[in-house]
Amino acid sequence: MKRLSALTLDKNGLNGSIPINIEGLPELNQLNLSQNRLTGEISFNTEFMRRLGKRLDVRGNNGLCFINNEVLVVEQVPACLDANDNKSSNTHNMSTLGVGPPDPVKLRPSSDNVKGETSGPYSVRFL
Repeated sequence: MKRLSALTLDKNGLNGSIPINIEGLPELNQLNLSQNRLTGEISFNTEFMRRLGKRLDVRGNNGLCFINNEVLVVEQVPACLDANDNKSSNTHNMSTLGVGPPDPVKLRPSSDNVKGETSGPYSVRFL
């Protein structure tokens, strides 16, 4: 499978997290996992994300969020919010989210509790 260049698994009812070892496919330049039930943090390395660019499609997986804020542009997937990170423009004050846990946690924003630069249910721009 080292020569695999495109992988399309949209609308397959997949659940769980995206395996990180998928970035070990050196020729992969198109990945479509849209319209499944995937969850968790997407933490692909920057080189892999740049190689895929806009050919990464994970729309329609409401449980996914990105933790790598160095990627170019990802539409329809929110950034994971780290309660300890007040420097990022993609994070919000815990009181804004309506929660206040004593320990650091990762939060996935929803269209109901995130204010700022969004369009549609989710639109996140990373620089």
